[in-house]
Amino acid sequence: MANDYAIIGTEKAKDYAFQSLKIKELASTYRVLSDIYIAEKNMNEAERSLKRGLEICDDDLQMEVNLLNDMSELKHLVGETDEAARLSKRVIAMSDSLQRKWDNDSIKEAQHRFKAQKDSQNSKDKISEISITASVIVVVLLVGSCIVVYYNVRKRRKAKLIIDGQQEQINDQQEQISSQQDKITDYEKEAAVAARRIEKLADKEQEYKRAADNLRRNMKNMEKRHDRNIEEAQQCMAERVAKGHELWKILYSGGKMVAWTKEERDLFIEYYKTIKPEFARQSSLSQSMLFYNMLLDMGKTEEDILAIMGLTLSALRTMKSRMKKENTDNQDGQDNQDNQVV
Repeated sequence: MANDYAIIGTEKAKDYAFQSLKIKELASTYRVLSDIYIAEKNMNEAERSLKRGLEICDDDLQMEVNLLNDMSELKHLVGETDEAARLSKRVIAMSDSLQRKWDNDSIKEAQHRFKAQKDSQNSKDKISEISITASVIVVVLLVGSCIVVYYNVRKRRKAKLIIDGQQEQINDQQEQISSQQDKITDYEKEAAVAARRIEKLADKEQEYKRAADNLRRNMKNMEKRHDRNIEEAQQCMAERVAKGHELWKILYSGGKMVAWTKEERDLFIEYYKTIKPEFARQSSLSQSMLFYNMLLDMGKTEEDILAIMGLTLSALRTMKSRMKKENTDNQDGQDNQDNQVV
């Protein structure tokens, strides 16, 4: 009744099958149970049922062929085409082997019966009857063989169609795999080129970074040196201004410069130009002329200046004459410049 699951329903059919298995495990029952599971789309249970049927089918080659054929169709349904093709080939091989075994057993059985009947014949009528019976058996066996051959041929054609379809799918998949591999190769090449470019850019970035670090260090060092130079210059200037002021105080208090060194004279002139910027414009005058003008600016008389500078009266007159001529030349030059501008 489990075979009638299409009529009675899969649940009742499974109940009948389970009750039958409790009584005795039969490979045929597991085969029916796998059909029920396939109808329920439960492929895992269907496969387990077929495997259990194969384990207990013992020497029943026909049942083993049927179970393997069902397993092949199940694998084809779940998309395991390679395994389905392998099982189909195994079914074909076992069917051929089973057919040869049937043929041999049938011939042996016919010969055995014929011999037994021949030995037991007591009359020509009995012999004729046995011959007719044997002929009928042979005919029946031949018809059965034809049916089995037709069934096997049909199975082979079906298996061949499955195998051809699977081979076509395999070829398509291989073409797709080859195409994907070509694309992967192209992507790998592009990735390698990009990686090399990134590596070069990274090297350049590191080089630029090192150069920038060096520039920053150099700038800091230059700033430090500049600051030191400014400090030194300011310190030096302060010292020179302080010395110049000391020399100014000497002259202001009535001291003399006759014994001064050239450096001391320069320090005094530099200091006086600092406190009186208008003397900075008298760059064309000699050092003695500058001293004369600065001493006059300090309120010193010509007698004081003669004593301070250690000059004679004639030397002073000569210096004043040169200063007057120098001033006249400078004034004429300035007038010429003014006329050119106009």
